[in-house]
Amino acid sequence: GFGAAFSATNVLNNRVASVDHMRISVAYRVTATVTNRMGATNVTQETAWLNGGASAGDPAPAFAFFWGPTDGGTTRASWSNRIDMGTLNGDFTTNVTGLLANRIYYYRAYASNSAAESWAPSTTNFQTLPPAASLSVGSSSFAENGGQSVVTASLSAVSYSDVTVNLGFSGTATTNVDYSSSSTQIVIAAGAADGSITLTGINDGLIEGTESVNILIGSLVNATNGGVTNVTATVLDNDNMITVGTNGNGTITPGSAVVDDGGSTNFVFSAAANCHVTSITTNGGHIADSPYSGNTVTSTNVTWDNVTADGTITGSFAIDTHTLTASSAGNGSVTTPGEGVFTNNYGATPAIVATPAANYHFAFWSGTAADAGKIADTNAAGSTVTVHGDYTAVANFAIDTHTLTASSAGNGSV
Repeated sequence: GFGAAFSATNVLNNRVASVDHMRISVAYRVTATVTNRMGATNVTQETAWLNGGASAGDPAPAFAFFWGPTDGGTTRASWSNRIDMGTLNGDFTTNVTGLLANRIYYYRAYASNSAAESWAPSTTNFQTLPPAASLSVGSSSFAENGGQSVVTASLSAVSYSDVTVNLGFSGTATTNVDYSSSSTQIVIAAGAADGSITLTGINDGLIEGTESVNILIGSLVNATNGGVTNVTATVLDNDNMITVGTNGNGTITPGSAVVDDGGSTNFVFSAAANCHVTSITTNGGHIADSPYSGNTVTSTNVTWDNVTADGTITGSFAIDTHTLTASSAGNGSVTTPGEGVFTNNYGATPAIVATPAANYHFAFWSGTAADAGKIADTNAAGSTVTVHGDYTAVANFAIDTHTLTASSAGNGSV
């Protein structure tokens, strides 16, 4: 026999052998193998799926993805991101988000257990898709005498590289005669979401009417065409621009007006059906509140004289209102909405409910609402009234009736 025990470790084959008095035991620790499989899939402008493959090790290994904008090789500390996938065997995948468009990213699958760590044979890289560029115009019209409109190119995703949008111009307005452009291209800096140029009207002293400026995407660098590649702005001629506004339920004609200094213009305020004019203001001050009250004024003309500056005229309109007078003929009452005079908008359908007194029952609704056929069901205690004018609704009740059956038991009669 031997009086000593010893152990030795074969690191290359990941096994440990121990010898104790000639009894030899060998414990194997197996390192997992890991790959990047087919690489990144479903790559978009801002997301990608990382794919890996694994074979089981012993003890069971933990798997992870290391990824980022630079290749960290097989040094964990050199990678900017790590996603732990846990213990598994077979294919594994994960989605990374918040990426920048137009950027190259790298990833490498990794496994580790008490035996050792294992990396995919090489680093895989992928590039996110370019963003889509779309145009928009801040103001659809601008005055010839120095008015401005901003044309903006917006990206569907933030880009790692500068994006250049080369523009083309057409339309009835002439560049550098009717308007000027601050640039013929929009450069969207890396990390920015949009960029813009400015169109500025040139006052040429001519009465030309409105003219159009069409702006379109001619070519792109580091981007693709988005949903809107062509926008239009209108150059408004003359010296003074009168703009209009409404709160709905009516229109103002014309929708805007360009007036020479000292000139005048007329606006027609037209309420929609069953609506009326309530007020007209110019530059914040009322022209008149009277006679704009009640349901009386459906159309009116306003003339603005001696125009010397840009201005705004605004019309307010409201839906016509009507009264519903609810009452009962006795032996009961109208409980909804109650008895009295109630105001409703045109087209409303308020509920009416009649409740009989003891030993009475509802009979029918009468009044001008019933005569006009505006009560949904005149024979129902609960119904609705369609408001198309001033109406009355009267609840009618009748006393309950009962039967008395008289008879005799024979040898006589009642």
